[in-house]
Amino acid sequence: MAKAAEPALMIATSNFTGGIGGRNITIREGMIFRADDMAVQTWPYAFRAIVIHESNPEPRIESATAAPGEKRGA
Repeated sequence: MAKAAEPALMIATSNFTGGIGGRNITIREGMIFRADDMAVQTWPYAFRAIVIHESNPEPRIESATAAPGEKRGA
């Protein structure tokens, strides 16, 4: 089984202020950051991954070819 991808988006779990690169930054609960953002890298304990749920359990499969006797649309 393939390993799950790392989360792309993280959400702040609390309000706090800290320093990054010589400047103060204020983080508010609920703010969303990319997982590779310096704030997430500096304070990983203050963020959690955003999980996106799907209601459709069927995998999305796209047909790459036409059925017998059919021509693919252009």
